[in-house]
Amino acid sequence: MKSRRHSGKNYGLPGKSYGLSGKNYTLAATAIALALSACVHSQRQPASIEEAERARVGSPFLDDVAVCSEFSDKVSHDQAKVIGDVMATHAHRLNHVLWHATRNSWSSFSTAEKKVLQKLSPQWGKNAPVCPAPTPAGTANAAGEEFLLMHHQMVDSLRAALVESRLQCIAGWQTLPEKDDSVWPVPAGERGDSSKSDKTGTLMSAWMSRFDDSRYLKGKSLSYIGYLVELSIHNHMHMRWAARPSVGDDFSPLDNSFNADSLVEPSNKYDDPKYHWLGNPYSAHVNPIFWKLHGWVDAVIPKWLKANGYSSISANCGGKSGCYQWKTKWVGGMVEHAAPGGARGLPHSHPQTPKLDPSENETANRAIRKAFSGSGFGNAKFDRFQNPPLPHGPVSHAPGAPPRDAAGPDPLEDPAVYVKQFGPCSGG
Repeated sequence: MKSRRHSGKNYGLPGKSYGLSGKNYTLAATAIALALSACVHSQRQPASIEEAERARVGSPFLDDVAVCSEFSDKVSHDQAKVIGDVMATHAHRLNHVLWHATRNSWSSFSTAEKKVLQKLSPQWGKNAPVCPAPTPAGTANAAGEEFLLMHHQMVDSLRAALVESRLQCIAGWQTLPEKDDSVWPVPAGERGDSSKSDKTGTLMSAWMSRFDDSRYLKGKSLSYIGYLVELSIHNHMHMRWAARPSVGDDFSPLDNSFNADSLVEPSNKYDDPKYHWLGNPYSAHVNPIFWKLHGWVDAVIPKWLKANGYSSISANCGGKSGCYQWKTKWVGGMVEHAAPGGARGLPHSHPQTPKLDPSENETANRAIRKAFSGSGFGNAKFDRFQNPPLPHGPVSHAPGAPPRDAAGPDPLEDPAVYVKQFGPCSGG
């Protein structure tokens, strides 16, 4: 379906309410994906027609619902409203935070904590372990593909909602915006916030260049590339464009002062679309900037496919020539979530979040807080996943990094060097 162009106020500044203040939305804890996905699914064209349309617009994703023919660089008021309507639901927020928490910390949970989380969905705990890290040649560890697949499905969900609303899809960043970009400027940070530094920007630009380079992508497994993307540029993007947090931004359900009932029950305060701080996995995906940075992340997949001789990707290639078959189908499971290749990656039923009794509620809270206060995350922020503070000036030699000539390139400009030294599997 071709979307029509919309004019009106555009929103690109961190910390703004993106035209949503003063609105009252019904924030039921329903399905993780869009409420309109059932309509999109029920009006599907035959697969052959869909495949031809994807080929026309150059999409290699054979399992997608959305077929976007037009993209916008800025995020309009209407697009921001769709983001709020779709992504601010409690079930969607909870799924995103549980995906990150259980994936990184499942082995640290007690038997009771695992049991309660699996009452929410038996899918929790079935992820690939983050460590040992995926390797360039490919191993049984699909953790990097899981990161790419789950976030791709989120991108497809939003794009389907935008197309259904006859809006343009949101284009990912093509290059890293400058600090003083007219649309996507880097906001002011707290004192000592190295994510906003010039050095961090230099490293991020270098990492982006590597992931845009077919020579760097060629011969490396998709899981390895996804792992590097997540733990280098992705985490730093979140924190670089996260505005200075307001009161409550950095705790939500991840802090002890949050009402225990609100973890699995809707919260009038924290499920409001205005709660969209980019540094917290409970709120980040409600922020329009999330879709700019994850649009870029998502575009790494087609680049990897092309560099390695593939033309498409699917959960079930069925012998199709040039098709890469995902090595995983795990995308989490807060609510019923159709497997990739089934309902094209999106659910078409909308179950309620399972109910927990008060004691189970507190057990679930304890598990999530443990996940975000342990060695994996440190706290709710994306930059605490073993992302060290980076100095504001040039780096001559990081501890443990290969020595270099002062006039030569910084070894940390290779994301593989950075992640090996500072990632969760570094042992440091």
